Amino acid sequence: MEKKMINIQDIEDVLTENGIEISEKIGKKTKIFLELNVDSLTIMTVFCVIEEKYNINFSEEDLDFNEEFTVEDLIGMINNKL
Repeated sequence: MEKKMINIQDIEDVLTENGIEISEKIGKKTKIFLELNVDSLTIMTVFCVIEEKYNINFSEEDLDFNEEFTVEDLIGMINNKL
């Protein structure tokens, strides 16, 4: 059975479902904190939703990211756990 890999559209869906307004099309290099104005509380909520939706778990080390954190980083983190 082939595992499902997530893509940019999946990330955009999760972000918008959690109240994050996306005014322009996001890309792999879009910075989640700087360009989408996501705060740390919101991103933790997003991670909880992702964990539940994809049945994966993130460690504390996984969640140690900085303001340069991109959509591509998030996709990679999730796909590595699938």
